[in-house]
Amino acid sequence: MIEPMLADRAKEPFDSPEYWYEQKYDGARCTAYVENGQVMFRARSGADYTEAFPDLQGIHAQLNASEVILDGELVVDAGGGQHNFRALQSRIKRQKGLAIRVAAESSPATYMVFDVLRVNGVDLTAQG
Repeated sequence: MIEPMLADRAKEPFDSPEYWYEQKYDGARCTAYVENGQVMFRARSGADYTEAFPDLQGIHAQLNASEVILDGELVVDAGGGQHNFRALQSRIKRQKGLAIRVAAESSPATYMVFDVLRVNGVDLTAQG
């Protein structure tokens, strides 16, 4: 399992062309493993979220590679640019097929990609 880099807290706000900033998402950080048309989602704890998100299995079709590892965050949209963390937690906890399908329809998820860690066997984590 690849460990994604975590954010560091700054002592004070700053602005610099040497740094990029990302919006804080109210979701669940996880790594997506895409291989041969299959997608597996793993939490930082190692928990497998794959079954809870059948609506995201199609992301492999958007990639031009047979094997990719992505670092990102699962979110459920609440409208107006906000996220519904409770709906996301509810989706993660669902274990039965019908409940998972209903949740996927009523609270669709999005996987927000922060970084590409590996592509077709090439580790990109040391490249800057």
